[in-house]
Amino acid sequence: MNCPKCKSDDVIRVAAMYEQSTGSVSLSTSGVGIGAGGLGVGIAHSAGSTSTLAAQRMAPPIRAKNSPLAVFIGLGALLIAIGGLPGISKAGFLSGGGLMLLAAAAVLSFAIWFSRTDTGSRAATHTAEMAKWQRLWYCRRCAHAGDRDEFDAAAGS
Repeated sequence: MNCPKCKSDDVIRVAAMYEQSTGSVSLSTSGVGIGAGGLGVGIAHSAGSTSTLAAQRMAPPIRAKNSPLAVFIGLGALLIAIGGLPGISKAGFLSGGGLMLLAAAAVLSFAIWFSRTDTGSRAATHTAEMAKWQRLWYCRRCAHAGDRDEFDAAAGS
């Protein structure tokens, strides 16, 4: 298989390139010191992930997830809109448009929540995007990425 752009045969599946170019790191250190105040001991731990820029560019599609924060914001805004705010008269609150603002925040929060609900169509879209991602190939020489058919056609020419 050859790259259709530079004709190099140094190509790899994007999924394999992504796997090889990402990782995790975990570091721990400890120390002891003596000073004017006495003996001191310190321990530190850090963890994270690493990835190349190419792996970040070629990351697999991510399935959108719901955030419970939208529901809590919506419920809070709705409760405040119904009960009012402590220390503020309802007449002043209503005349300032506060009720409408909180009601709009509640509606918007619930709309965000329901729009991100994992429906069958969203799952099907993600599955199709993953299938497309699995067909991608990557040239290590010129960084061109493309569908398997594109790379197969270059190999035949």
